[in-house]
Amino acid sequence: MGFVGLVCLFGTLVFFSRACTRVMKENYGWRPVKNKYAVHINFDVHDLEVKTNSVSGSYQKIRMEFQNKEGKETGGVFVKFSNPPQYMIAHCTNWKPFPTELSTAVDKIWRFSKTKETVVVRCNDNEVINFTASDDNCDRRPNWRYYWDRETIKVKFTKFLDKASDSYRIQLPIANWATIPRGFKFDLNLQRVPLEISTKSVFGSNAQLSVMFYAQHTTVSRG
Repeated sequence: MGFVGLVCLFGTLVFFSRACTRVMKENYGWRPVKNKYAVHINFDVHDLEVKTNSVSGSYQKIRMEFQNKEGKETGGVFVKFSNPPQYMIAHCTNWKPFPTELSTAVDKIWRFSKTKETVVVRCNDNEVINFTASDDNCDRRPNWRYYWDRETIKVKFTKFLDKASDSYRIQLPIANWATIPRGFKFDLNLQRVPLEISTKSVFGSNAQLSVMFYAQHTTVSRG
């Protein structure tokens, strides 16, 4: 029979036996949105998920600004729960209808991915926005590059204006099973994102699973 283990520490991991792993994505790591604080995120390696339970016609908004290290705006994504719902790309577009229908479920999880000029948004696992800022697409702000050319390192939910965002979490973009070779080392903050390990060994086989933990910038291991 197989076995799935759950690891709840943090640091760098090294596997000394072959196993399959994935990062859990169901109900772990949600934090309440606090409008006065910015959330640090590296969009090169992570996505941001946001929970809402606003209904169409409430006119509540997700109002999420991207910022650089000085706190200057680098773009953003706004969602308005009008009827029908609309979205706006900050410093780029006016309010627009979604190109595809949103889930009818009241409870929604929005997943935001970003490269320098492209934003992809999924709602309940369906892609609803795939937008690239450009001279052609930014019909509201001809000077969009002034904002979007800056490096994004954090996200801020606009104080008083964002009434829809209830909680958020930072996620790895891919949460599928991946085969881990012997001796493979990778960085993972398990205080935020736990790890599942799947094996096919049976009791009595004397097969072993060995996982070592390393603190950042050290060679000292625990496991």
